[in-house]
Amino acid sequence: MLIANDPYRTGNHNNDLLFVRPVFHDGKIAAFVNLNAHQLDMGGAVPGGFSRTKRNVYENALVLPPMLIAHAGEPVEHVWNLIFDNVRMAEVIQPDIRTLLSGLDLGERLLRESIERYGTGAVHGAMAYVCDVAAERMSAGLASLPDGEWSAFELVDCDGADDTEQYEIHVRLVKRGGRVEVDLSGTSRQARTSINGTALDVKTTVGIALKYLFDPRGRFCSGNYRDIDIVVPDGTIVSALPPDGPTFMYFEQNQALLGALLRALSRAVGEAAIAGDRGSPDLHTAFGVTAEGRPWVSAMQCGGEVGPLGANRYGDADCQAMTYQANGVVPEIEAIEAATPVVVLRHEPVPDTGGAGYHRGGVARLRDSAWLTPAAHTLNQLRYKRAPGFGVNGGKDGSTGGVWEFPPDGTRTLPDPPTDVAAYRTARPLAGVIDDATGLPAPDGRYHYPSTEAATRRPR
Repeated sequence: MLIANDPYRTGNHNNDLLFVRPVFHDGKIAAFVNLNAHQLDMGGAVPGGFSRTKRNVYENALVLPPMLIAHAGEPVEHVWNLIFDNVRMAEVIQPDIRTLLSGLDLGERLLRESIERYGTGAVHGAMAYVCDVAAERMSAGLASLPDGEWSAFELVDCDGADDTEQYEIHVRLVKRGGRVEVDLSGTSRQARTSINGTALDVKTTVGIALKYLFDPRGRFCSGNYRDIDIVVPDGTIVSALPPDGPTFMYFEQNQALLGALLRALSRAVGEAAIAGDRGSPDLHTAFGVTAEGRPWVSAMQCGGEVGPLGANRYGDADCQAMTYQANGVVPEIEAIEAATPVVVLRHEPVPDTGGAGYHRGGVARLRDSAWLTPAAHTLNQLRYKRAPGFGVNGGKDGSTGGVWEFPPDGTRTLPDPPTDVAAYRTARPLAGVIDDATGLPAPDGRYHYPSTEAATRRPR
């Protein structure tokens, strides 16, 4: 079995381990079984890895080129040692990896059963058939699109170095006959910190956007790309290169690219257009040490990880989702509070914030957490300068959000979450475009950079 996690070879980020097992028949490789699974930590400068401040691949995390993790049914000891000499939370990760390898064993057994029952030729024929059908379905869907050119861009507010540079992701789609070209020329250079993506992630994102619009019910495989050409210049924020183009928060750029594609094509597909979602998972990570000296990490638990999607022709949108191209991260509040020194005070939808319309966007969400001990915090709010939740078919754009610190009142009792907008006048904004007078998000407000010392190191 092979393992790898180098984003420039496999896509995604270092915490996503790719496992590959060749399946042999009659002494030859007949197929491969693959698994890609996220791990809690892969080393690097920040526990859990979810920070946009890392400046190069050496700070980012442990990098594994393709190498054997098992051979002839036995673990390759030096590879296991390499991993577990560099990662945190090994007591969780080690059994997880063993479970994944067992999954590959099962995949091989099932595939070998099919080969032995039907023959290698039939199994390969079935694989080719699935790809051919996917190609035909996408071709039929694209046939509904008239020849033409469409373009759009999405904005990423900043990186983790400072707030002096913002990044634009440009897309230009050209349809001629049966082919579509997606050109990302004009996209900003790679970021100075770990918010970049790779060209492999671009390919995935383009495929997802076109499937959403032209073949939402078919299988997703390599056949979808048969009539699609993708132009990606090297060294952009969506096609970064090592060592100074670290990629960890790759999903931020994927989501911005997906939004740009949906925005560009919204004028071409009419009723099939999909409104923009909130654009970013708005991840929050906290980490510290208990009184007994045990390290703890809260990754993707107490930020804005879930929120609204945009509406489409099928109905109103969800408001308890991550983003169009991300996982659903909704851990139990009891589990969060049992594992980390925090109390979740509020997690609720905001009525009537989805706008008016025949099909309405998802509503905004409020989330308040009370941290009980000093901790380091990292905020990853990258999409507040421009509302990513764009409307289609006459719908209006959404609004942006923010992050605020409400300092303790000096007592040992838990605070009540703010129930009146007046409370935000005295709160400390940590992220967002905020009006100085009201303390609330406003298009003409002042931008608050989420990687200041106040936003990343103060207990909240």
